Amino acid sequence: MHLKRHMFRLNTIPSATMADIAFLLIIFFMLATSFSQDRITVELANSQFRTDVPAKAITLSLDQHNRLYWNGESVDFGGFAGRIRQELALNKYQPFIIRSDRNVRFQVLDQLLQILSDSGVINLSLTTKAEPQKSIEK
Repeated sequence: MHLKRHMFRLNTIPSATMADIAFLLIIFFMLATSFSQDRITVELANSQFRTDVPAKAITLSLDQHNRLYWNGESVDFGGFAGRIRQELALNKYQPFIIRSDRNVRFQVLDQLLQILSDSGVINLSLTTKAEPQKSIEK
């Protein structure tokens, strides 16, 4: 009597394919995440007071080299007043936040504040760094 042998093949998961899928997922999530707008290095001034600002506020940043950024995008002092007026035409209470480096010349910050005032901005916040609380010893 002649019996046929059956070979059973064990199913295995190819590890090379799994690694490819893992790298593709990592790349996908890296590209799909929202990037922070705080990539501009600004050393903020200290303050004892703190208030929350709305999430949809437009952030104007001044770095230590007196460069101006609109939500992380570099803009020119001369041409951005029209952009402010466009935003205010959509929402006259549009909140603006100024993040200024503590080493920025006052004249540059004053120029920015003057442009905002002339454009009709009425909802403005200045970002500062909270000072550490001092403990009072008895």
